[in-house]
Amino acid sequence: MKRSDTSKDFERIQQDEHVEIVIKAIDEKTNKYFKRITSSLMSETTSAFVSEQFVWSQVFSENIEKYNKDAKPYLNFFSEESMDEFEEIDDPKAFKSELKKDCPIIRKSLMSKLEEMQEWKEQFTCSKPNELLDAFANFLDFARNYVSEVSKINYDDLHALEDFKELCAFSEDPDYGLQSVIGAGIKTTVLYNLNPQYLNKSVRRTLYGLYFLTIDIHEILPSRTSEFIMMDDTKGYASKRGSSYNLKIEHNYWYPFNLFMFYSKYIYDKLIVLFKDLKINLDTKYRYVYVNIFLELICKEHQEAIKTMMGGDQDL
Repeated sequence: MKRSDTSKDFERIQQDEHVEIVIKAIDEKTNKYFKRITSSLMSETTSAFVSEQFVWSQVFSENIEKYNKDAKPYLNFFSEESMDEFEEIDDPKAFKSELKKDCPIIRKSLMSKLEEMQEWKEQFTCSKPNELLDAFANFLDFARNYVSEVSKINYDDLHALEDFKELCAFSEDPDYGLQSVIGAGIKTTVLYNLNPQYLNKSVRRTLYGLYFLTIDIHEILPSRTSEFIMMDDTKGYASKRGSSYNLKIEHNYWYPFNLFMFYSKYIYDKLIVLFKDLKINLDTKYRYVYVNIFLELICKEHQEAIKTMMGGDQDL
């Protein structure tokens, strides 16, 4: 999409005909990337006797262990008891102060030296503590209610975009965020670390992964670009000395969360089948951890392309 005009693209991407085209592309590319990544993983091993099953099992084991370690601060800070305590003592300033120290995604963002993060850091610094607390409390309550409802049904039976319609509000309701401060990346990262069984994180690597999975159909939108990326055509870059690009390409941080979760679930269902052939059973407790691993490995196959998209050596 192009940042200067996204209206027609956003209208198109949720139409049934378009969704069917995207699903077909994901279906074909997932199989190809699975073979390509498996080959890459096998080439990295020094033993001729290591099986594909062993290599993938090791990848999952290491990444799930890392996930559990990374998720602990989120589980502690954003527990229902902890959030209730912040609201009971009615001290938003304390919440903002501790958020900066104890929430990994906020702490990392504040410490970032990337030029693109400077404006966000200023916005966060100027944000009102009570609005921050309200935003987090609201989207966390929404997520808890959603998880409570979907845990009562057979989640494996969700195969249609309509099945994820409740998540539309997560993207559309302004009460579930804070403009220019708490957007999709931060919100979904928090929720993913609290409950990866039902919620995935809509961030650079996952959206770039979807971009590469659908790279053959990018010209079907009115803007003739991918729905998973955002081309910032509101700023000029060509004038920079040594620049080899005119537009900076970011992930689409406005991407509808219901649609993102629908495609994430479809990829998970594909992975179940692919890994069943390797006699690897995926644990539903880590449903979207597996999806993230796969999408990040796709990005790893395109590291140089992503650096070019980001305009240089960026934090991928």
